[in-house]
Amino acid sequence: MIIVFNWLQDSFQKIDIVISKSKIKLIASLSQKKFRDETGLFIAEGTKLVTDLVPAFQCFLLIATPQWLAENNDIKADEILEADIDEIKKISNQKSPQGVLAVFRQPVYTYNPLELNQKLSLALDDVQDPGNLGTILRIADWFGISTIVCSTNTADCFNPKVVQATMGAIARLKIIYCNLQEVLKDARSRNIPIFGTFM
Repeated sequence: MIIVFNWLQDSFQKIDIVISKSKIKLIASLSQKKFRDETGLFIAEGTKLVTDLVPAFQCFLLIATPQWLAENNDIKADEILEADIDEIKKISNQKSPQGVLAVFRQPVYTYNPLELNQKLSLALDDVQDPGNLGTILRIADWFGISTIVCSTNTADCFNPKVVQATMGAIARLKIIYCNLQEVLKDARSRNIPIFGTFM
């Protein structure tokens, strides 16, 4: 809410600032991979997740309650909008929003075969469930694995459910989508040990 002084009436007016329809449309569209790919953006919600991601990714848009912004006044974003909790509920994917939603730019990573020789990496083959993928990414981060190579049929790591399930781990991971068979073939030719886990 912004307080505006009315010079003609010599009094103060309260004016509610609502989130524009175009921004609501953009945020809603980011639930779909097609639009995440087109825009290069993804969304994250909740205090811990947003504060973990801000240092790692460029924050394109931050929408938060005045109280949240007052408590996190060092947060940087290209655009910051104040909104009350009811407005945030309208654009949120969460049952109980925490008063902050952010739109980030997706990082662009390229595959470097030399990285596989330097440290333990993880390859994911067709992991479809977003919640499972998020959990795997979180556990990988806990074990100090920072490079994740995914088959092209693996769920999108910037799906809101995946991002939420990582609990901020996605900020510390380099996730690459590529032809996994070719990567494994190349690794074998370089005598890089490969271990597989199966159901």
